[in-house]
Amino acid sequence: MTFVAQTNLQLYRQLSEQGFSQEDLAYMHQACHVMVQLFPFLYRPNGKEHFAHAVGTASILCSLQKRVPVIAAGLLHAAYRHGEFPSFRKGPTKSNRKYIQNVVGQETEEHIARYFYLQWDRQNFIEIQERFTELSEIDRDSLLIRLADNLEKCVDLGVLFVSSGPGGKRSIQKTGPTRVELARKLGYPALADQIQTAHEAILNAEIPSILCNGNGAQMDFLLVPLSYRRSLFAYLSSLFCVSTSSLKMKSFK
Repeated sequence: MTFVAQTNLQLYRQLSEQGFSQEDLAYMHQACHVMVQLFPFLYRPNGKEHFAHAVGTASILCSLQKRVPVIAAGLLHAAYRHGEFPSFRKGPTKSNRKYIQNVVGQETEEHIARYFYLQWDRQNFIEIQERFTELSEIDRDSLLIRLADNLEKCVDLGVLFVSSGPGGKRSIQKTGPTRVELARKLGYPALADQIQTAHEAILNAEIPSILCNGNGAQMDFLLVPLSYRRSLFAYLSSLFCVSTSSLKMKSFK
């Protein structure tokens, strides 16, 4: 795999080396600041900080020479699934969408919302392929962000460092070829090659079980300081949160 940034400083350097303007750098700096506020104490199932994963996703999009709004959407792709908003509510609620629009602009927010509604399973792969020529530009960008997200999870064999490591291999065996094909259809043969190489490395690797995260987490989880205490107001507000699982996922139109 080519270089994938894991810190904000590495991402800034990558953006600079690829010729992005000072205005673009300032925009990404603001996006990183928002990222820190939305995802405090959030970790991937393998114990990796979510911030590093999000930066890596943005870095992959940067290497593909995508525009800054798409790169920023890659950085904040999980905002509506895991973000800690001022309203204490999750999901693309009206207030949450307004908050994101105010800090990173409408175009980036639209990409983030479209990513949230993108179903990503084997059946939907078939639908996407059948209707590929009908997809809008924002739909294609959403697919690209999803592919970048999945590729970043393969950095350092990351998908294997969980208690369900074998499950990661089975997923790659089932859907890996489709991801490679989608990358080629989107017009990114180099990305397709990277995905295939990363998948082959994972399928051929074995990770000592002692290094796997044994907390049983299958999705991102919070790991807060021992001194953390949730306020009564926050707790009561959370009772009215919009559950991600209860939101109807929209298919491509």
